[in-house]
Amino acid sequence: MSEAEPLVPLSRCAVFGDSWALPDYAWPIIFARMHGWKIWQFAQGGSTSESLKRQAEHAHTTELKDDPSSVLAIIHSGGNDLQVSLASGPCGFIKTSVCACTLWHPCYLAALGTLVLFGWLTGCWMTAGVFATLYVCGQMYTHYQISWERNQQYVVEQVARNILETMESVHALGITQMIVSGLPVSPAVPMLAQIAHAVPCHTGFMMNLARLFAAFSSSRIQGKIASFRRKNPNCKVVFFDEAAELHRLMSKGPEVNPGGPDAGPRRPAMSDFWIDPIHPSLNGHMWLAHQVRALWDAEHTGATQSECEEQVLKHNDPLHNL
Repeated sequence: MSEAEPLVPLSRCAVFGDSWALPDYAWPIIFARMHGWKIWQFAQGGSTSESLKRQAEHAHTTELKDDPSSVLAIIHSGGNDLQVSLASGPCGFIKTSVCACTLWHPCYLAALGTLVLFGWLTGCWMTAGVFATLYVCGQMYTHYQISWERNQQYVVEQVARNILETMESVHALGITQMIVSGLPVSPAVPMLAQIAHAVPCHTGFMMNLARLFAAFSSSRIQGKIASFRRKNPNCKVVFFDEAAELHRLMSKGPEVNPGGPDAGPRRPAMSDFWIDPIHPSLNGHMWLAHQVRALWDAEHTGATQSECEEQVLKHNDPLHNL
């Protein structure tokens, strides 16, 4: 970002997205209230990332256009796109989600290595060669479709593209500061954990597949953000990897805060984090809001996120207006 174009202090926050960003206790709302900003809510419950463009168009008709440089845009969407893909059945989901995911990850090398090991142990080199050839051709076909956007049905590609178009629309309004959230895909989400246990496959494999999908989606969204930054170097865009935070929370478990009741929020247990199989509770949203604040402060001060997180958790922010 150019030093000749310093960022204007923020006083308003525009929220775009789905049901995770909609309630009064959603983390984007809590984050805005931590700073005392006026909130403009454009999120729609149950919406897919396709609706982001309509939400951004709505923002163009409001008072936000009067002083857009003082506005922070928060974009959170994509979870419902995944649910729609899951509703299409296992075959449809594998085609539109898992195939693209396996292309990105080095696990394809492990698959090829397994086929070579099979050929070496059994002597059936022809069988192993046929399967290896089919696998490589399938991956090349998927790569061709993604690289040249021949197939618009890949869920993550749709979400990443819609988020990019929304960022461009918001920037056209004059907003230059944004927070973009990744897909909340994690074994920590109760619904995904239930699916992993219900599928006739090893649960650990399904859990790792969920983490792989989350890493892939974060990579694709961050790629779009990087592209946007190159075109608009005067913009500040912070990416919040929601899936990584959910996984970190699940791995560490709850904590007992040694600082007492006024020292800030404790890391919640998973049972306290969710209000239903796919939505966080007030405790969950409050924890996410503090993580976003630590990330935002780290971008502003140059300190690490963990250092900012320690400072944030030392203060119990006045959230009594929720």
